[in-house]
Amino acid sequence: MGRRGPKPKPTAMLRLEGSWRANDRGDDLAVPHEIPTAPAWLVGDALAVFNDLSGNLFQLPGLLTATDAEALAQLSAAVVEFRQHTQTLSVEGYTTETADGCLKAHPVVYIRQQAWARCRAGFQHFGLTPADRVGLRLEAPSDRANRKAIGLGPGA
Repeated sequence: MGRRGPKPKPTAMLRLEGSWRANDRGDDLAVPHEIPTAPAWLVGDALAVFNDLSGNLFQLPGLLTATDAEALAQLSAAVVEFRQHTQTLSVEGYTTETADGCLKAHPVVYIRQQAWARCRAGFQHFGLTPADRVGLRLEAPSDRANRKAIGLGPGA
């Protein structure tokens, strides 16, 4: 039978949250804090999202490492896919007519929902949702230039 309950959090995330559990264990594999390099398969808009996210996530001490490249790339691809499907629906509408004249949901509605589910899961893993950020104990920026929100790429 599989393990129940929430997945254990990385020590760096526990430390950011101010959890006492971070003191009870060593660093996770002692992986250095660094901006990951995008995988070669990631191109275009997804690469731009990857670069924006990695630059912003790097500002959270100890959160991002080189080993996060694939997870961040998958999140970036899901964000772009969600945006593309949203654009398709804005042009084609959320319903389509069947051969017998009935209305049904556009097939892209379901594909977009799946992309959004992947986005939400990725956002949670990297602390990109308000609910996941609320527990992080980050120091306030010392100057106005550093007070930018974590973005999702151009136009977000």
